[in-house]
Amino acid sequence: MSSLPSLTRNPRVRVTDVEVLSSAWYVLRRTTFDYQHRDGRWTTEQRERRTTAATAPRSCSTTRRGRRCC
Repeated sequence: MSSLPSLTRNPRVRVTDVEVLSSAWYVLRRTTFDYQHRDGRWTTEQRERRTTAATAPRSCSTTRRGRRCC
């Protein structure tokens, strides 16, 4: 498990692991997290996200095209 930044924006999501799968032309990360559904039950889920230098997260500000980066 790598060092995780503070990811406390949503109390129904608990990030448990972030893995770097590839870092060649882009960075591919797999995030494992626990998600609390509306009925109160928790499930463990995974998502993979690819970022390039142009789309890498900055400081959560608006990008040049006017879109949020995170």
